[in-house]
Amino acid sequence: MTGGRRGRRPFRAPWAALFALLTLGPVAGPLGACAARLLGGAPWPSASPGLWGRSLGLAASCAILAGAAGLGQALFLAAGRSAFRRLFRRVYLVPLLLPPYLTALTWMAALSRDGLASRAASLAGLGPLTPYGFFGAALVLTLVHAPLVAWFVLGTLERQEAGPVEAARLFGGPGRAWSRLLLPAVLPSVLAGAGLVFALTLAEYGVPALLQFPVASMEVYAEFSRSGEAGAAAALALP
Repeated sequence: MTGGRRGRRPFRAPWAALFALLTLGPVAGPLGACAARLLGGAPWPSASPGLWGRSLGLAASCAILAGAAGLGQALFLAAGRSAFRRLFRRVYLVPLLLPPYLTALTWMAALSRDGLASRAASLAGLGPLTPYGFFGAALVLTLVHAPLVAWFVLGTLERQEAGPVEAARLFGGPGRAWSRLLLPAVLPSVLAGAGLVFALTLAEYGVPALLQFPVASMEVYAEFSRSGEAGAAAALALP
């Protein structure tokens, strides 16, 4: 066992170097330009505090909503093996394969004045719906990223041994099994998935721009479009 592990170690170095090149390489250029800008005495561009507040609010909201929705999806998929659950299990990760921009376009059509969702809301006596602003951006990004949380949680649930869970259900009921065993087990996965959703939403540009909800990432893009300087854009993106 030890000799086998030692034999595999030399083969890890090329993969680690390739991983570092692919992940850190694209960041090195803008950060180097940012450092050169600072050393050259150029003024430091600053993003509007209001935009950063909007970005943080949107990211936090999507993280919370995606965490709750993803947990619900995972519990539904793990609850049984019906034909519908098997079908849903095969397709629930599809939103992760689609650009969020396309999902936003779909909801723009559904929530337009003549869209299906708007017509249904009118028949139900609700007010006019709109895909624009905070509501639309939060809806789209939550729906896009919730399967990511579900994926994390479902993997954790499938690794749980059935014996202790069944014993807890038998002697304490479903609520006790959930509170004592399952919730502590899946909570780290929910938090990890929600944290990743927070980071992805904070960096998202296309959906807020399309749905007319100004955020800090749009100002970073606007700065680069205006000046063409990667260092200035990187300085805005550092937070």
